[in-house]
Amino acid sequence: FKNKAEGRGTIRQPIDAPQKLPELPQLPEDVANSLRYLPSLEELGYSKEEAEVARTFDRRGVLDFKGGEEAALARMQKWIWDDDKLQEYKEIRNGMLGEGFSSKFS
Repeated sequence: FKNKAEGRGTIRQPIDAPQKLPELPQLPEDVANSLRYLPSLEELGYSKEEAEVARTFDRRGVLDFKGGEEAALARMQKWIWDDDKLQEYKEIRNGMLGEGFSSKFS
């Protein structure tokens, strides 16, 4: 299926970005308050030492993952353009060593 789809697929031109998005619905106050609360690791039962270790970058990892749009755009710039990894994606996508074998986009 994948090979057939890739061979026959076409990429359409993107649609224009919306000028304005609709406002988000107003949530009841108790629901809104519960969504603002994020328990700490200590509140989830971890000791202070365990929580500190979890917040520290582990050198065994290949990347110091950061969240947010800015970090995502920087990763995309590096992986696709600076390191030119997209051209070899098919060969490296199942690799397990190093930060470049995968886009890490998911």
